[in-house]
Amino acid sequence: MALTSFLLVERSDGMKADDLFKKVCIAALMALCALSVPASKAETSSNLAEVAVQAGNFKSLVKALEASELVDALTQDTSYTVFAPADDAFKKLPETLLASFFQPENKEILKTILLYHVVPGTLRVKEVSSVRQLSTLSGEAIQIRTSDGGVKVDQSTVVKANITASNGVIHVLDEVLIPASVKQQLTIKTPVMALLERAIELGVPHFNHGNHQACADIYETAAMGLLNMDKGAMSDAQRKMLGRVMQTASKMHDSSGRAWTFRKAFDQLMEQQSMALK
Repeated sequence: MALTSFLLVERSDGMKADDLFKKVCIAALMALCALSVPASKAETSSNLAEVAVQAGNFKSLVKALEASELVDALTQDTSYTVFAPADDAFKKLPETLLASFFQPENKEILKTILLYHVVPGTLRVKEVSSVRQLSTLSGEAIQIRTSDGGVKVDQSTVVKANITASNGVIHVLDEVLIPASVKQQLTIKTPVMALLERAIELGVPHFNHGNHQACADIYETAAMGLLNMDKGAMSDAQRKMLGRVMQTASKMHDSSGRAWTFRKAFDQLMEQQSMALK
């Protein structure tokens, strides 16, 4: 019935004219709302990758998907459940660890981490909470627990659930999930670790053959290179420590002592960088 045309309704026994008028007006308004607000397709018209981009708080995740060439996988018709770390979750990772994941040589490691966040099929949070573990596309299983605080996925908590896409659903996490297989891969190196290892590899033979000056010079060059790295490569505390070491070494006249001063600092940095990867 068109809203612009109204049928005349005869007054019924026992019903006042103003009551009848109110009922007609309410019915007309309800019909108007139904006609003027089209059925929203926002929840289902965009695929998982598009939803992540549109949300605005998955910039780090989208960057990781692009770096590992997994964006296309989330645009296909196959349905997935994605446990998506928000940008704040990525900020909880040590800067050096996060930077290492985006190194070209660690592309497969990054891909493994991302696939560890994806489960085949569309699972609403109620279905997720009904199981103890779920197999992911990485081949490893995530552990599911429920408590008063909500649903936990490994050590992370679902902070927002059931964001629907055309090919699946997204549950937002407050921490990035790191699979056990990645934690066990000791071959992961930050840029700092790679430079330190190379410097030690070049310097030690010189030192062992009595050319302490050459060793000290190599270590000093490496230290300068570390300080010139992007801010995220080392913490502020590590930069300050290395700066103090360079000042101390610059005042030393004993080449052997200079070399050992740098080496002790390098060993400390290596240990700290390794701990950040665990």
